[in-house]
Amino acid sequence: MGTLIHIALECDTEVLCDQGFRIVDGVLQDIDDKMSNYHPSELTRIAEAAGSANYLQPVSSQTHAVLQQALEISRYSQGLFDPTITPLLEVYKLYRAEPGSSQSGPTTGAIDQAKKLVDYRELKLAKNAAGLKRRNMQLDLGAIAKGFALDQAAEKLQRSGITAFSLNFGGHLLSRGVEQVSNTYDPRDEKAVILSCTITNGSLSASAQNQRFVRNSTKKIGHLINPKTGMPEEKNLISVVFHDSAMLADAWSTALFFADRVQFSKWTHEHHLIAYQFTATGAIEISETAQKFGPCVRPTE
Repeated sequence: MGTLIHIALECDTEVLCDQGFRIVDGVLQDIDDKMSNYHPSELTRIAEAAGSANYLQPVSSQTHAVLQQALEISRYSQGLFDPTITPLLEVYKLYRAEPGSSQSGPTTGAIDQAKKLVDYRELKLAKNAAGLKRRNMQLDLGAIAKGFALDQAAEKLQRSGITAFSLNFGGHLLSRGVEQVSNTYDPRDEKAVILSCTITNGSLSASAQNQRFVRNSTKKIGHLINPKTGMPEEKNLISVVFHDSAMLADAWSTALFFADRVQFSKWTHEHHLIAYQFTATGAIEISETAQKFGPCVRPTE
């Protein structure tokens, strides 16, 4: 899945722990086989058939479930989360480029052309099938599939008899029965903690621009591109979401990264989200649910 992974399991026997590691590895391999854009998969098959008479392609129950959830959050967030974002990632050389590599910035015309291919409403689902209605559209599930993988791994570990563990997939944390402290650092100063969270059961996901980027002649371009404007978002520094579902934490942290203050308040209220948003001006928005039940505090508190 192109990410660093840390697994900690508490087991009664070494044999059970070995089984647990194999379970997690199997889940990751299975989801990568189905949902990667870097080798033939269900997503690449959908892209190849996009806009054709047979654009609806058979997909597994796992891919269908992720796409269905992606569509729901796309609708809720008015397109600030969009699984058809790939053309914009490609125009910025973020999709297959090595993070941090030097690139020239895209032209306005190239961005406008890419934006025309980004529209979650053109993603259609049917029973055991999914497809894109317009040619040259592509799917990217990087902002939701990692969370789905965490949920799947956790479910299978628990069924195997391992009930206490923590999983960290590229900074996205899920814990069951194990206390974990996770610090969120200021993207402008990676030594400064701006949020400290203690979790035992649940998942914590953060979205920010400083972990993956390319450079053009004047500045770094972060990997979070606003699907509506086609531009790298800079009004917010970071968004953090805690949720029992890692998949929902993953997707909502992306959507809320692009949200303004009104949208943040409305969506977190409607969906009872434990969420935190730090703006570029240094302000912090904390959802109502987070104020009551959130596991995170600011260092000064």
